[in-house]
Amino acid sequence: MHLACHGQFRPENPLFSSLHLADGWITVRDICSQKLNAEIVTLSACETGLNKIFAGDEILGLARGFLAAGAKSLCLSLWTVNDEAASVLMQDFYAELRSGKTASEALKVAQCNFIKRGVHPYFWSPFALIGR
Repeated sequence: MHLACHGQFRPENPLFSSLHLADGWITVRDICSQKLNAEIVTLSACETGLNKIFAGDEILGLARGFLAAGAKSLCLSLWTVNDEAASVLMQDFYAELRSGKTASEALKVAQCNFIKRGVHPYFWSPFALIGR
């Protein structure tokens, strides 16, 4: 599953962190109530990887919502992304996945491609992979 949209992290109430889809907003609370059978969910949006840790080490945010819904792995961003750079990175990432690489290997290769081109880390480093 690939979602390229606007994301919003709400540190004061992480369950209401959300993604803006074509037909409206979907919150972490909404996502947690879904049943996903997705090997990997890619959230190519701003701030999709941010979360807040509460007492008891409970992590809440979009990542937690998708993992709770059944996603096995997540590729997400830690800060605002440049749309053009994200598009190129995602094309490289999916090409590597199709070639048989694991998600972590595919993201590493896609990011290393940017390094080889001399691109500033701001453009390729917001993406991280969590899960299996």
